[in-house]
Formats: sequence, structure tokens, C-alpha cells
Amino acid sequence: GEDVRAVFGFTNTLLRTIAKWEPTYVAVTFDLPTPTFRHVMFDEYKAHRPPTPPELRPQFDRVREVMRAFEIPIYELAGFEADDLLGTLCSQAETKELDTIILTGDSDTLQLVSEKVRVLMNSSSRRTSLYNIDEVKNRYGGLGPEHVAQIKALQGDSSDNIPGVPGIGIKTAISLLSKYGSIEGIYNNLADVSPPRAKKSLESHKEVADRALTLTTIKRDAPIELNLDKAKFGTYKREHVVSLLGELEFHSILPRVPFTSTGDSQEESSTGQMSFFTVEEEETIDYKIVDTQPAFEELLSAINTDTGFSFDTETTSINPMNCELVGISFSVDSGKGWYIPISHKDGKQLTRDHILFQLSPIFIDSKVPVRAHNANYDITVLEENGIQVEGLEFDTMIAAHVAGRRNWGLKDLALERLGHEMTPITEIIGSGKNKITMAEVAIEKAAIYAVADADYTERLHGIMKSELEEKEIFNLFCDVEVPLITVLVK
Repeated sequence: GEDVRAVFGFTNTLLRTIAKWEPTYVAVTFDLPTPTFRHVMFDEYKAHRPPTPPELRPQFDRVREVMRAFEIPIYELAGFEADDLLGTLCSQAETKELDTIILTGDSDTLQLVSEKVRVLMNSSSRRTSLYNIDEVKNRYGGLGPEHVAQIKALQGDSSDNIPGVPGIGIKTAISLLSKYGSIEGIYNNLADVSPPRAKKSLESHKEVADRALTLTTIKRDAPIELNLDKAKFGTYKREHVVSLLGELEFHSILPRVPFTSTGDSQEESSTGQMSFFTVEEEETIDYKIVDTQPAFEELLSAINTDTGFSFDTETTSINPMNCELVGISFSVDSGKGWYIPISHKDGKQLTRDHILFQLSPIFIDSKVPVRAHNANYDITVLEENGIQVEGLEFDTMIAAHVAGRRNWGLKDLALERLGHEMTPITEIIGSGKNKITMAEVAIEKAAIYAVADADYTERLHGIMKSELEEKEIFNLFCDVEVPLITVLVK
């Protein structure tokens, strides 16, 4: 019931930018809902703007929460705009010989570009443009950053309700500034200005031009101080960020939160700051690869019981009717499980027919309870490979749906109910042009991922069963939903 779209967009952009640029320091500036020196100077400054939409207002506090979780210092100061604080921070960073990138959607900041400062202009279409001095000159007809505020002063800035000199548009402004160097230079040579219409307008609107220049010029001497110790990026506790983003239900971007050198279990990257790749958290687990007959017999004995097991299939595609079965994972208890590789391209494996022949009697035995997440898929895969499943008892995905949960994915449920962030499939098989199939993944790597799926299905089984019982819908789940799964498979 809480609108968090703006928070998601902000956080998504932040993470995408951090991943690309890997900054040493990060700071953020905000406007305050109080008048600035510009409002005091000009009553009509930004007066045309509608009030902040009611659904957007509370999201600013959420963005601040995200910043605090990342331990990114927030700069805001009564009487000044966020741009003035950016200008001041950039100026102070330059004196420390730091290269700075301003991430913004406001072209006013292009006046801050220098040898040490660039502007990364972010648009709603996810396109970004990086402006250095040359790029600013390309945008403004050869004029550099020092002329941006003057161009806006002459032509006016409708977005901020700043009136310029009537009759002077951007082309005329650029032409005049190119010839005379500045607004002061234009007025010092007013007698030579042409065309006559522009000269007359400038003559009668000097106060307008002077006021506009003050309004469009970003201050660089606001009373704030850049604290590099606090701005050092990568000192946050990742679990705090994950907890907040989980609360906000930003599950799709959780894997992109960088691990830091202050984390509990991850190693520092070669830069000594952070790693931008998800790794498994350290915990006591007993995951085994079944690639010998004795190991296979141990597995068969462990799962062939009246308490049953959770399982998961690994395949070459998401279509259960025509994919290749690559492996099967099993779990009977938290942190304990097995992976049987079946058709990996490389690595030691038992023969496919032998594996399926030995497993078939257990799956077909209705007295052995079977649990899965999205059982429709896994059972279809098994039946396409000649194994019939009769003992289906529980499906954690269907249980989550019946319980009224919005997120049914195994990784979402593991995070919400168990506080564990599972490895995304893209970490294993890649994405886009570099995507491979599970059959091409090394058995050892696939095993950890695959067994975790069965393991967390087994862990969630008891939790979700209790939730269904508390909501008095467990009988509905058992009598209607679970039997329906096998109907859908057929």
C-alpha cells in the first residue's frame, strides 16, 4: 500500500552508477522545503511549479533512509538549493585534487564542469550523457561551462520561472556571449550590439539580466564542509541495506548491492574497497555431489523415508517439455543436501539411465512425501524423463500464493522469511550474449546453487505450513491446490 516507485528509481540509478564508476567517495544533496536566497530576491522564483504530489512527498524520507543505510552523507541547508551545495562540495573536492562526477538530471549543473568536475546527466529513459568541458562546448555552440549561467540569464529559464531579456533566445545569447565574452562585456559594448531589436531590449532590461544572472549562478561557497571520512563509500553494513531494500520489496536489485570490506564474510576486492559480485554467505552446510555409487546409495537411503524430501531439477531451459535434465538436487534437513549431476558437459557423473532407474521407485511411492517449489515444472521435467511422481505433498510457491503473499519466488521467500539472500541464476549462467546453459556450468559450482534451492525449499516448507495453518487455509491447500498441480501436469 506504500508508493515507492520514486525510491526504486533513485536506488536503481544509484546502484547502476556505483557499479560503473566505483567511486571512492559519495555524497548526496537535497533541497529543503524552505525559501532560499533566490526566493527572497525574486518572489516569483519557481512560483509556477505545482505542489509536490502527495504520493511523492513521503518517498523523500524513504530515499533518506536508503542513503543512511548506505552511510552516504546527506547535505542540506536552509537558504540554499541542493545545486549550491553540489557546487560547494565540488569546489572543495577540487582543492583536494579529487575528480568529481555529479549525477543529476539538471542541466544547470553544467556550469560546474571543469578539468576536475564532470556531469553525468541522467534521463528518465535510463540514458546518461557524461559532460566534460568539450561536451559542454559542443552543446552551447563553442561556449564553455563558465557561460552556462549567462546563457540561461539572457534567454531566461522557464523551468525555474526566471525571466530573461525579452526577444533574446539561446542562439542570440550564444552569439552575443561569443562576441563579447560575458553579460558585462555585452553591456560595456552595447552601442555595437546588433541586431537593433536585441540592443534595445538589452538597454531597457539590464536589471532583469543582472537579477537573472544571480538567480542562475550556482553558489560555490555555501557554509558546508566536505568531510571525506564520512563520504568514504563502502563502509556500510550490507545486511542493513539488504534489510531495508527487502522491506521496500526491491528484490530485483538486491544482488547488485556491493559487498564491502567491512562485511562479515566477503573478501576485499583488488581495490581494497568492495566487491561488486554476489557470493554465498558463510554458514555450516553439508552439500554433497553424488558422483559415485556409494554416495548414490547414501542419498537413496536418506530420501526413501516416511518424512520425505524436497527436490529441485536443473535443466537447459525454462520449457519443461523440451529441456534437457542436467541434474537433480535433494534436501531432507536445513543445510543438508545432495546434487546428482546427470548431463553436464564435463565432470564425473553416473550414467543417466542408472540414476533415473534407481530414483523412480522412490518418486512413484505415494508413502514418501515429496516437496518442491513450483512443482508443476519439476514434476513435468521428471515425467518427460520417465519418472512418475505420486507423493507430492507440498509446493512452497503455491503455499505463498494461497497465503496471499505478493512474492512467490523462492529467493524472495528465502529473503523475507529466513533473511537469507540466495545467489541469483545470472551469477551461475550469466545473461545476454554471455549466457550459457546449466549443462555448461562446472559441476562443483552448479551443485552449490542447485542444492541451495532444495535446501531452502525444505526450510520454507515448515514455515509456510505453519502460516497456512494459522490462517486456517491448510486444508484448502491440501485438498484443492496440491491435487490440482498433478492435474495441470497431465
